[in-house]
Amino acid sequence: MSYKKLLCPWCFLLMFFLPHEISAQDKEAQAKYLSTLSFEETVKRADSACEKQDYSTALFYYRIALNEAHRENNKAGLSKTFERIITVSEKAEEKKLDSLVTLYKTGPALEKAGNEALQKGDTLAASLYLGTAIKIAQRDRNLNAEAALLINRGMLFALQKNYPRAIDHRRRAMVLLRDNDNPLMAARQLSVMGLNYPFIGMNDSALACHHEALRIYRRLGNKPGEGEALGNIGSIYGVSGPPDSALKYFNDALVIYRGIPQRDRVADQLVNLGSVHKGTKHYQEALAGYREAADIYRELDHIEGLAFSLEGMAISYSLLHHIDSAIASYRKAAEYFSRLAEKKKEVFLLTDAALLYIVLDNEAETVKQLDNVEQLYTRIGEADFTVERLSYISTQLYEMKRPALAMKYFEKLLEIYRRDGNRPKEALMLSMLGSCAYQLEESEEAYDKLNRSLDISREIDDLEGQVSTLTILGLLKKSESEFEEALQYLETAMDLLKKAGNNSGQEAMQGLINELKSMM
Repeated sequence: MSYKKLLCPWCFLLMFFLPHEISAQDKEAQAKYLSTLSFEETVKRADSACEKQDYSTALFYYRIALNEAHRENNKAGLSKTFERIITVSEKAEEKKLDSLVTLYKTGPALEKAGNEALQKGDTLAASLYLGTAIKIAQRDRNLNAEAALLINRGMLFALQKNYPRAIDHRRRAMVLLRDNDNPLMAARQLSVMGLNYPFIGMNDSALACHHEALRIYRRLGNKPGEGEALGNIGSIYGVSGPPDSALKYFNDALVIYRGIPQRDRVADQLVNLGSVHKGTKHYQEALAGYREAADIYRELDHIEGLAFSLEGMAISYSLLHHIDSAIASYRKAAEYFSRLAEKKKEVFLLTDAALLYIVLDNEAETVKQLDNVEQLYTRIGEADFTVERLSYISTQLYEMKRPALAMKYFEKLLEIYRRDGNRPKEALMLSMLGSCAYQLEESEEAYDKLNRSLDISREIDDLEGQVSTLTILGLLKKSESEFEEALQYLETAMDLLKKAGNNSGQEAMQGLINELKSMM
């Protein structure tokens, strides 16, 4: 199991199960239903559409239900919706596949048509052609061809992020291969199923697949497969816990790979172990794992692995307060990611390296390095990425108590939001600039910007923005011992929280008000 698989963001909402582009109207409707319908209500609507043989609508609701079950960690709901998506998808395409069987008659012609469609980027047509070829293989009782086609179509569904159908095709292929006395290929299908299940929140099913694959590999004496299965199990525990289980399986995989030996896999497991140790705040152990992995990747000239392990070293050094070593590792990792044409990753790492000069109290070097970083992300030329970087840098500088530097980046964001007509963000930037100005003891400018922020929030009826700015104004007045004015700001904020029905916000605000009153 590679480090990349461990680091994958498995907490992921599956948005598309139909193999066609969803219209803007459908997306708007989906967002509405996701926010208003319960899991039970959504399934009820899907079932009703099924009864009317309106399978497109049924799949629309089922995918919303799957998202909701995933969000609530509703394991029974996940399993139920998962199987219904598969069943309804098959019903939805049945007539199309039958007509293609009549038209093409032979599997090879369909495979050729599918490959041509795939080369043109028409994944819908490719999927239908492969599905029809599967039906012909079933008709002809050609089990080997059927298994191979199921695997290929499963790969296609996975590319479309249609994980229920991807898993179903792999599952069917696995049964055919197992029954046809091909346990090694059956184990490989189980492994792929185990990698797909977490995308829809079904980690228990993923673990079951990996454990079954592990049993097969051990029975066959297949050490590389055994190591892979152990690493896959460790990766699931590495994401969902407990960390002790992740460490156990990663260490077991490490022993297997050291014994083969398979050096690249040894390094992968060391990175995985480093990630778990870092998450449990055992930074020295994390650093040792990343460092050994880096040495191996360097020997193998494995640039990507070396880049990731150097990044892990940089983070570990930083958390151990070895700042010079952290900066050097960040910069070296950035160099390797640049060689891989991973320009955004290069920017991320150089940004963190630049900010660490603040810890060394070398603000001039921070300014110099951040100017270089700005040239890099400007050259990438993606507006959203520029905004993300400016937001990250400004927030980090603000939290590191460098208000003068932070203001420079908040001003850049303010200009962008004004140009784009994003009034809520404009108000937020004015509020942050006001806070920075106050830290710099520029009270007049601070109150000017905060009041302008408040005016915009009121103009656009942004309750959250008003509450935020009123709270800041109240706390500033409190710090100046102007308690009556501070109380007015906080009580106004409380009225808005009541209007919004924000109970947790009201509780927090009441705590601030009570504290203020005790000082009056």
